[in-house]
Amino acid sequence: MTYTTEVSHTQTTTGNRDFSVTFPFLATTDIKVQLNGVTKSLTTDYTIVQSGANTVVNFNTAPADNATIRIFRSTNIDSIN
Repeated sequence: MTYTTEVSHTQTTTGNRDFSVTFPFLATTDIKVQLNGVTKSLTTDYTIVQSGANTVVNFNTAPADNATIRIFRSTNIDSIN
């Protein structure tokens, strides 16, 4: 069984590459990112940056204006000890 939490953003500032992760997570590998419905790859398309209590997804290339960014957690709770 998978438990998912998510947040969606719309690119409203030309050139913005940073989008907040607003939910708790234990491992950055549990965070998934989609851009206009297309799943992106960690390190190839974006990085996850933690600065104190804030966590952001930082795209390598800024999404186009009005693009939809979906950030979600996909954690396999069957394998949690």
